[in-house]
Amino acid sequence: MQPIAPAEESQLDGPASTGRGRAVKLKTKEEAAQWFADRGITITEWALERRFSPALVYQVLAGTRKAVRGSSFQIAVALGMKSVPVDDFESA
Repeated sequence: MQPIAPAEESQLDGPASTGRGRAVKLKTKEEAAQWFADRGITITEWALERRFSPALVYQVLAGTRKAVRGSSFQIAVALGMKSVPVDDFESA
């Protein structure tokens, strides 16, 4: 098994990936927010389609939620701001 690079150098793909542990750059909150503007999608629309609380998505994007566990963490992963822990890939 290959060692994983430190967080500042690379991260594993989120849930939209192939699950092969390919290194990708995580999005900043600004990049995640810009993604919506680039596609003309509202944050509320995106949140409701994925059964997330729109208010919680706004809090994650604003940085007022640390997104270390629970729904806020799942939102950050879905936005590409956090990676799925390595042990989740190994058990899948």
